Formats: sequence, C-alpha cells, structure tokens
Amino acid sequence: MNYKSMDINTEKVLLRYALANIQEHFDITDNDTEMSENIYLTEEMYIKYINTVDSVNRVQTGAIVKGKDENEKYFIILSPPCDLALHKGKFKSDRILLCEIDSYDDLNKNLISKATNSKDKQKRIEEIIQNNRTRYYHWLPRNILFEGGFINFRKVSSYSQEDFNEKFMEPKLKVQEAFVKSILNRFSSFYGRQGQPDFDFTNELKTNKDIFRKL
Repeated sequence: MNYKSMDINTEKVLLRYALANIQEHFDITDNDTEMSENIYLTEEMYIKYINTVDSVNRVQTGAIVKGKDENEKYFIILSPPCDLALHKGKFKSDRILLCEIDSYDDLNKNLISKATNSKDKQKRIEEIIQNNRTRYYHWLPRNILFEGGFINFRKVSSYSQEDFNEKFMEPKLKVQEAFVKSILNRFSSFYGRQGQPDFDFTNELKTNKDIFRKL
C-alpha cells in the first residue's frame, strides 16, 4: 500500500492494529515463564497527552482533570467510553461522570491517623495501596507525572459538556487503559453490591446447635 495514499482513518486503523499486536506480544511473553512477575513501574499507570491532541478528544474515560479554581481538587472521568463517543463535536451522553480524587492528606485524616500503633498504621497503608482496605477507595500512585491520590467512589458528580468546559481545566493526562478497566470494575462493583437483612445469628447457633454439631 502506498503510504501517501492512505487517509487519516486508515492510518488510525493500522496504528491501533500495530499497538494491539505489540500488547499481545508483551502479554504472551509475560505469561510464558513462571519466573515472570509482570511488575509495572508506577509511571506506566499514566499517559500524558501530547500537545497536538484536540482538547475535546482528551475527555476520555480515565482522564484526570482539575477544577479551574486554584485550590480545586482533581477528578477522574468515569463515564463509559461509549458515552464519550463524539458526533459533530458532541458526546453521545449529555452528562460527563466524574469521581473526586482525595489527597494523601485526606486519607491520612480519614484512615491512617486512626491507627492505634505503628504496626497497625503500616498494615493499613499496605492494604490501602493494594485496594484491600475499603471498597470505595482506589489508589493512584504518586510519581513524576501525577501527584497521586485516592479515587473516592462515594464522591460522584456529573456535568453537562458545557458546564464541564466551564468548571474544569483541559486534561493533561489519563490513566492507562489496562488500569482503567480495573477502576471501572471496582466502581461498578461498589454501586452494584447487594446485601440481605441480618438474622439473629447468636440465637440461630443456640437453637440449631444439634444441626451444626453434625457439620
């Protein structure tokens, strides 16, 4: 194929195909040996937008945005990718879904400072960065690309495209796709969790002790 004859859509298709093949190669290589640990550097979690990317195309699932006020916090866009599909400059959905990102100071105030001793504090920190301490926090590591923080699934808001453009700065970076999938999965799980009314378990153990004794 003559490269000069390709239109921009063909170039995008070929680029996506090439990237998909590269990713497949790494996945196969990582899983092909028992010695592989598949460990990432934290910088790999983020992708910086290049200056040539149109600002409206930066509004993507996983993009990190900051409010225009000087002391405004960071947020992450969690609208499904299909809602952010563009048609004549407008998104498919009329709302953009965001979750607030709590800072390390916020987390220290809410969870870490309540530890009773240094061992408990260390345990909490380990559980938090592994996303095992609470169901509503998701860790975003601090590195040279981003100051990091913790997505708080309880702090959800949505904005029209016009309000979003007015209240938030242009996204400078986004979370890499592999990590976005994990975030969306935990976000959906948090709001999709179900429960049932509690029983009087102490009384049940007493009244059914003969049954339980046989187990």
